[in-house]
Amino acid sequence: MAHIKVCELFRSVQGEGVLSGVPSYFIRLYGCNLNCVWCDTKYSWIRQSRAEQGKDYFLMTEEEVANTLPLGDLAVPLVSVTGGEPLLQNLDQLVLMAKKYSHRVLVETNGTIRPSYTLLENVDIWSVSPKLSNAGFVRDFGLEWLQDTKSFYIKLVITNPREDLVEAKTLCQKLGLRRGDVFVQPDGNRPDYSEALACLIEQNLHGGFGFRVGLQLQRVVWGHKRGT
Repeated sequence: MAHIKVCELFRSVQGEGVLSGVPSYFIRLYGCNLNCVWCDTKYSWIRQSRAEQGKDYFLMTEEEVANTLPLGDLAVPLVSVTGGEPLLQNLDQLVLMAKKYSHRVLVETNGTIRPSYTLLENVDIWSVSPKLSNAGFVRDFGLEWLQDTKSFYIKLVITNPREDLVEAKTLCQKLGLRRGDVFVQPDGNRPDYSEALACLIEQNLHGGFGFRVGLQLQRVVWGHKRGT
């Protein structure tokens, strides 16, 4: 079997999006093709040009991942595959393994890489997070493949609600996204997280943007602790 670069494995609850609160196994893979300034999991990619096996990541087979978690306990019905950017690696067998154990599968991606046919057929829900300019760069995100998924939602990080919500509205119009499929949420690194969330809610309401406001449940409960 092929090996994948694993950053960490843990059990928690899904903290974001439409499945917030659902018990989940997390498979965080190593490596990313973006470098967002506000990324709250930089440990999953920051050293990738000089990454060391056993320190920054672990090479594991799909079976080793399944046995370590361990998959098959349906009191934890969800498997969340995240990163970094997990689609930099071949996830086909990993997802099929999770499905073999009767788990639902969620894959988190920045949307820059089109998933394989196997993933489009087997992943139950996609959490897709194209980046606004507040990430520190500007690029186009071609998300035509979303129409081939079973289900998806969009996450957008907002650092300055007054400016970013306007940009988010423009992005959604450009990509043909429905506001009901889009979550906007504050930068999880903010020390004044509650205040940032309140500001975002108020601006979303008063500006008539109509997005769904999300939060990071794990951030509220555990702060910046890894493995949550």
